[in-house]
Amino acid sequence: MSPIWIIVDGAVLALFIVNAVFAYRYRSRQMRSEGQEPPPFLVYLFFPRPLPSRVSVPRPVRIILGLIILSGGAFFLFIGFLLFTDRHAMQSQLVGSVVAVALLRGFVPLEG
Repeated sequence: MSPIWIIVDGAVLALFIVNAVFAYRYRSRQMRSEGQEPPPFLVYLFFPRPLPSRVSVPRPVRIILGLIILSGGAFFLFIGFLLFTDRHAMQSQLVGSVVAVALLRGFVPLEG
């Protein structure tokens, strides 16, 4: 394993722990304000309890959102494949830049 992957793995683990600490602090303060005793940190980290309330979303909305996320992931993988193949190196840069400009055009309105 190269040193760069050790650093990347360490960074991911550090971000996981920092996120868990902030989430635990938030949840423990919330539980104390409700008069409950929060669980120990390691119990909270490795054996989380789900939140009691669930958001109800209609089935068609879940299916449509799932298809949008699936198509976005497939598109991301396809563009990544194009960018990392040697055979299509010049074409993939063109395709990637055109796609990026098209996406930016869709999200950023032009003034004028």
